[in-house]
Amino acid sequence: MVSICCGSLLIGLGLNGFIAPYHLLDGGLIGFGLIVYYVFGTPIGMSIFFLNVPVYLYAFFVIVKTFLWKYRFICFFFYDRMAVYSRRHAGASFAL
Repeated sequence: MVSICCGSLLIGLGLNGFIAPYHLLDGGLIGFGLIVYYVFGTPIGMSIFFLNVPVYLYAFFVIVKTFLWKYRFICFFFYDRMAVYSRRHAGASFAL
């Protein structure tokens, strides 16, 4: 669980600190979440969370139900980190 938390934190920092301010895209559901963010202005974490709902339901009904608890923890922790980081650094741009 520690590695899941660290990975989610790094993804949140990378998305809000580098990818979103420079209007870059990523692949997969994160990329779709970024497109939703760029077009509609919804928070990145929330759009990725709601785009993961079909995957979550598929995992619940098809894949082993023990997977469900880990996935739920990942989604909620990831969304929480994204929301905290984006509120703290709203409007800030990071120069390299």
